[in-house]
Amino acid sequence: MESSKNIDFAKYFEKCKDIKWVLNNMYWIKDDKNDRIVKFKLWPEQEKILDRMHHKMLLPKARQIGISTLIGGIYFYYSLFKKDVKMSIVDKNEDFSKKKLDEKVKRPYERLGTDIEEDEELREFGKLIKNCALIKPEFRRSTSVIEFTTGSRVEAMSSIRGDGYGMAWVSEMGWISANYPEKADEIRSGCLQAVAPKGFVFLEGTFERGKIGGVFKDMIDSAKEVAGQKLTHEDYRIVFCSWWKQKEYQLEIEDTSLISKETRKYQEKVRKVKGINLTDQQLFWYQKKRSNLKDAMFTQFPTYLEEIFMGSATGSIYEEEMMKIKEESRIKRVVWDRTKPVYTFWDIGDDDSTAVWIGQKIFGEFRWLEYWSSRRNHPAVYVAKVKEWDQKYDFIDKIYFPHDAKQKLGRGGFTDHFYDAGMRNRIKIVPKIDSTWNGIAWTRTILDKSWFDEIGCSHEFKVGEITLPSGLTCLESYRSTDKKDNGVDKKPVKNIFTHGADAIRTAGEAEARGLIMETSGLINRGSDNSGYGSFTNRHRSGVKFAKKINGRTNVNNGNHNESRRTRHAK
Repeated sequence: MESSKNIDFAKYFEKCKDIKWVLNNMYWIKDDKNDRIVKFKLWPEQEKILDRMHHKMLLPKARQIGISTLIGGIYFYYSLFKKDVKMSIVDKNEDFSKKKLDEKVKRPYERLGTDIEEDEELREFGKLIKNCALIKPEFRRSTSVIEFTTGSRVEAMSSIRGDGYGMAWVSEMGWISANYPEKADEIRSGCLQAVAPKGFVFLEGTFERGKIGGVFKDMIDSAKEVAGQKLTHEDYRIVFCSWWKQKEYQLEIEDTSLISKETRKYQEKVRKVKGINLTDQQLFWYQKKRSNLKDAMFTQFPTYLEEIFMGSATGSIYEEEMMKIKEESRIKRVVWDRTKPVYTFWDIGDDDSTAVWIGQKIFGEFRWLEYWSSRRNHPAVYVAKVKEWDQKYDFIDKIYFPHDAKQKLGRGGFTDHFYDAGMRNRIKIVPKIDSTWNGIAWTRTILDKSWFDEIGCSHEFKVGEITLPSGLTCLESYRSTDKKDNGVDKKPVKNIFTHGADAIRTAGEAEARGLIMETSGLINRGSDNSGYGSFTNRHRSGVKFAKKINGRTNVNNGNHNESRRTRHAK
């Protein structure tokens, strides 16, 4: 064995100025897939992060591409080769944080200078580094804090306390934002403010809850606004880490006809939109993976950044229904059929949001034309909105209110304002049900036969400083409590997404009680005093003739003097 006296340690100290060299030559980690200890080697996505290092980093990522290991390696490097750096690890909870501290920092440190390193010079250099950067005796048994004789310190916690941190690493930020929004908010407004102005912040994780995403999505949206500009130390840089640059994410394929037309269509899409050329081996892997993950593929293994917002909210009440709707392409342009009545279904808020779905029932299917939401308005605003829809859709045939409409907004109730406007004959109060979950079950039934207009149902509403979500986002985001509450069965969470979900539940409950008839507008129900007349009277007097042409109905309406075809989802 070569004597340590003959080793040019100065050469190695010079190499250690390069973090990539240290990680590729001195950082030993556990390979969980093969259950063995291996020398870390940087993957392309890991190198990309190091090459684009900035003071504040947002790292949305695909699963299992080693981003946590990389950041652990950065902490390892700063612990041994930098002085007086105070670092923190925040995860789902303190146990997860402690595990990262142990596996990503402490264990790799302990492996320095051991027989696991076959290169004699590197083994001796590892021993020297260990002697130069000892773990202080009082921290050797600690599972939550390690402090080295370099003065650098790593803490594992559920939330950052104090200040003066040079680095903060928040792992699973996507999961925290989706499942514990209050904690995510506290991390953003509290924990991250504990980092020194020119310190380093790493927020990483797979994205969850589709377009919702919470704090993580807000931070990504803000970072996208300054992307391409010269960043200050207060700005976040996004480095998206995809799956397709990883060698293991591919499968050998001899018969390329096994790749479906849908997968080929996806290959062409990402090539045209993002310039990403996926090989047949990558496509075959993607196809197999997506057949198991379904819509979750967009969040677990996104190909490009925008895909992370396309997944349904995992754990949402209508997750399966929304996934099926997307798979069957039932979100597209839905065209209004003038020969069928138009209905509105409401959820009414007192001091919060009121939500309305506008749709038609045609041949047993529900065609949702648009969604609308507002908050803290006088009922007269909603009456005016119905009149506006009367103009847009010729006539709103029925206005379905939930059971508590008469009690809303104090004396006189919500409905009286509509009665005063001459809309009494159009209003249907949907009776109260014994269980919200029964209403949800009925709503699932109509979602299975629903089509949604991709524009009208995807529109968000800016009300003051608040942005109310679109109808589709409400359906994707409607979720229940994770656990039973004091022994009572879990229940839907009350939040900004509840109103849109409750409004369509009004439709589900009305349908279950037989209150929605797709021909209701074509029978004589008497007159309406709103000044618009009934659907029957308006259309019977105006329709001059209707005849079938190539399977379509050509309607010539004398009032409008135009040819219209039967409206359908196309």
